[in-house]
Amino acid sequence: MSWKEMSLTFLFGLACRAPRSRLECSFQRPLVLVLSLFLGLAVSILCQEPAPNLAALKAQASSGDAEAQYLLGVFHFTGRGAPEDKGQAVAWFRKAAEQGHAKGQYWLGRMFATGQSVSQDSAEAIKWYRKAAEQGLVEAQVSAGEICLLGGQGVNQDFGEAAKWFRKAAEQGDAAGECKLGVLYLGGRGVPQDDAEAVKWIRRSAEQGYLNAQFLLGTIYGEGRGVPKDLVEAARWFRKAADQGDRDAQVNLGGLYGQGLGVPRDYTEAAKWYRKAAEQGDQNAQSFLGFHFANGLGVPQDQTEAVKWYRKAAEQGQVSAQFSLGLAFANGLGVPVDGPEAVKWFRQAAGQGHVKSQYYLGSMYHKGEGVQRDLVEALKLFRTAAVQGSPDAALKLGQVHAAGEGVPQDYAEAAKWYLQAAMRGVVEAQFSLGTLYEKGLGVNQDLVSAYVWYSVASAHDQRAKEQAEKLATQMSPAQLEQARPKIAEIQARLRR
Repeated sequence: MSWKEMSLTFLFGLACRAPRSRLECSFQRPLVLVLSLFLGLAVSILCQEPAPNLAALKAQASSGDAEAQYLLGVFHFTGRGAPEDKGQAVAWFRKAAEQGHAKGQYWLGRMFATGQSVSQDSAEAIKWYRKAAEQGLVEAQVSAGEICLLGGQGVNQDFGEAAKWFRKAAEQGDAAGECKLGVLYLGGRGVPQDDAEAVKWIRRSAEQGYLNAQFLLGTIYGEGRGVPKDLVEAARWFRKAADQGDRDAQVNLGGLYGQGLGVPRDYTEAAKWYRKAAEQGDQNAQSFLGFHFANGLGVPQDQTEAVKWYRKAAEQGQVSAQFSLGLAFANGLGVPVDGPEAVKWFRQAAGQGHVKSQYYLGSMYHKGEGVQRDLVEALKLFRTAAVQGSPDAALKLGQVHAAGEGVPQDYAEAAKWYLQAAMRGVVEAQFSLGTLYEKGLGVNQDLVSAYVWYSVASAHDQRAKEQAEKLATQMSPAQLEQARPKIAEIQARLRR
């Protein structure tokens, strides 16, 4: 399980469906974003100082001045101080790189890594990154580590070398290097697994404001990995990352506020953070925000707005949102009742293994709502959901087998499914199981067992209470005494 998944599981008791792994993201930092970082630095410098005379710079570069060659490459790459021409940028970076200019080597490696005006070539990229990294250029050390970690395109995956380069960058105080080294320690890749060492490096990075590290440190405190579990600290670090716009941290912070974990429970704050992440396209946040609007948690109750956010999440494949959207169409919540549309969304969620959607889709087939009635398909879906623990589906299977609806009447099979539902607290199944034992249908007639199940159901069902009282008049004191510990045992199991 990824750290992203673990953090969501810890917060919400659910697993994200095909979520992006934050640990992997910490390595697979988009190359264009990294380019933008250094490009921004270059542009900033150019904006602060008058651009040099281009002709003079070209003359210097042509005479073999490596710094001038590198700068000319930057100017052509950025289009500031010279016409934008990525091909010329590559040519000048190469000239500088071949003279041992570290930044020229780094930028040439970056051009190969991103395939700008050259064929993308990881082997060529890491060749130049290594040359620059060996001269101590920190951004080259980080980039070399990333390629070693991921491998591919003629580069063998090598966790040990990745750790070497990340450590060199980290020891220079580079936040990205610190974070990535810490992640390697978390997973024991290229270094011995060591949670304490991982926390040390990730904390150093987080304290420099490195977003990924702040998110990971929040997750680490939430899980108690390498540090005592501390939800207050988890919330603090998630907030730092969330304030920088990190949508994963915004989702987690919303979850903490929604449940009052590490912060006071505050549905308004929860909805605020979910909205921030939802507006960035996070499917889980969109689903949670839809839930808040559907139930008026921290926002005015608005079923139409709930459907809007459920749809956004559902169209991205978020399974809970698909189920909720199916319910909305089935019940006319925020949209007109539309059986076929409800079936469509239940089907999509059921196809991802969502148990409640399997049950509801089965019910649509059973009733012929939004789809042609098909008892065979309904039973198939009920069974699929029941074997995964759905008490509603188990009850339905008990009922159809008892009635012989779409299947031969089979009280023994009905009793099996009623028992599964009854042990999950379904009162109707408890009552039905009592009836089967009282009449000896599919089971040996047993007044004690019948009395037990009527008594268990009687707390919520007047019929069951009346049946238990009636049956008690037909039972001996010994039978009643035999029933009492069985009732207590079932009630205790149901309370767990």
